[in-house]
Amino acid sequence: MIRPFFRTGELFLCHSFFMTDIPNIDMDKLRERIREEVVAAIARFESSPVYAAQTGGRSLLLLFMCREMPSSEFFTQIASLARQGYVFSAAFSHTFLEFVPAESVLSLLPKGTTCLGGAKERDLIKIAKSSLGLIATNLSLNTAAKLSAGIDDSTPTLLITRFLLLGKPVIIGRDLTGLGQSVSALFPNAPPAFLRTAETNFHRVEHLGARFVAPNGVAEAVASAFQEPLNETPARLAKSKPSPKRYFVTAEDVWAVKDRKQKELIHPRDAIVTDQAREYAILQGITLRPAD
Repeated sequence: MIRPFFRTGELFLCHSFFMTDIPNIDMDKLRERIREEVVAAIARFESSPVYAAQTGGRSLLLLFMCREMPSSEFFTQIASLARQGYVFSAAFSHTFLEFVPAESVLSLLPKGTTCLGGAKERDLIKIAKSSLGLIATNLSLNTAAKLSAGIDDSTPTLLITRFLLLGKPVIIGRDLTGLGQSVSALFPNAPPAFLRTAETNFHRVEHLGARFVAPNGVAEAVASAFQEPLNETPARLAKSKPSPKRYFVTAEDVWAVKDRKQKELIHPRDAIVTDQAREYAILQGITLRPAD
């Protein structure tokens, strides 16, 4: 029996039969069976999340987290990115799936979005390596605290940490303006120290490299993340005028005038006359006069 199986996104084929059965094997049927099994295994592999993410080209990973469905503005931004040629994979935190069904989210995403629900940690790491960047719908207080402490024991912390370590953009659809007020509204009876710690954790994540934007600014953040910085130095140098050459009047210049038996040395108006040249001109009776 030919049995295909997967390991870390790679294709393996196993076969098992008794050695005593070899003389009775119809080789033509065996070749046909192997071909059918290989084709079926490859088809399953090409439909797997790992293959889809690795061949996505301009692929972005969407991370849905917290307890609520993202706003309509967020999905509008994702649709705009899809029109620009981006393809997506979608991962979900356990907390998010407890409150929002994955099917309701996938129905609002562009066609062809790969669902990574239930993906193994090693598959998520592979997808992080092949994706251009990560877009998170939000960031919870719990996840912010874990990230600021260097803990990566969940899908959100694992993915965000991995993308930051790879130097890839991490865009979080949450505006930090008024963060303190929003945290106070969630926990009106919390002590001030708790509120300060929660706010500090968000800013630590920002200092690690994550970019927080309002949901309606996700597409612009993606565009700026992959935009090549404009080098204005060549154009600026081309427009700049060369500095004028400074002229110095030295004692040697005065000596040359004396040798020519002249009594006046005319020099450019912005010339710098050295002290030695002035003293020697006085001793020799030579007048130093700027040009008109």
